[in-house]
Amino acid sequence: YGQQWAIPASAPLGRWQVEVEGPFSHPVRYSFQVEDFMPERMRLDFNVPAQSTSGERLAVTAGEALTVPVRGQYLYGAPADGNRLQVNFQARPWREPLSQWRGFQFGDVQVNGDRRPQPLVDLKLDGQGRADVAVKPARYNYSSPMQLRLSGSLYESGGRAINRYYDALLWPQTTALGIKPGFSGNPARNSKAAFTLIRSDVNGELSAAQLSVKLIREERQYFWSYNSQRGWHYQW
Repeated sequence: YGQQWAIPASAPLGRWQVEVEGPFSHPVRYSFQVEDFMPERMRLDFNVPAQSTSGERLAVTAGEALTVPVRGQYLYGAPADGNRLQVNFQARPWREPLSQWRGFQFGDVQVNGDRRPQPLVDLKLDGQGRADVAVKPARYNYSSPMQLRLSGSLYESGGRAINRYYDALLWPQTTALGIKPGFSGNPARNSKAAFTLIRSDVNGELSAAQLSVKLIREERQYFWSYNSQRGWHYQW
């Protein structure tokens, strides 16, 4: 079900709330902001060319600290001297981190990472509009390749912010195994399920290795369940 409602041009600015009542114990509420459109006046860059190669994706290994240079400036060219920068951090599984090996999945499917972004730093940029954002290795102590996302909010003097994000890569070991199924979805009954395996470093370079492969058959017992929020649905 979907419903569209046009916000009147005379609507007051500020925080609005949608409230939905139905066959559940408490109403469901969703808040949103109604604001005048104002074009952005600032830019925020991560891993800026002044200190590293433009477009380079940072990668760290297990136990290595992640440090990302940041630059803020106004669109007319002046640096964001002394402007406030807030950065949140989230580590999430990165199953296909190598662009040259599309379709190959790396890492343990049981690794979940952070459920939501967590506060990292709240600082002021220097006179050149720069800062280094550092993340301690304890924040991403995983054995699988992970997407290390920095979400930054750079504030104007009046309090309005622009939001940008940057993804670095955690590559825990020197090499990792990638697997690619030779079928889409589920293989047909009585067919051969083929898989391709590779052993790659963080740059996509392959190397030989002796492997031990185990095929595990999972039998799941499905059953129907009912609750007031989801109605009838199956679980296992």
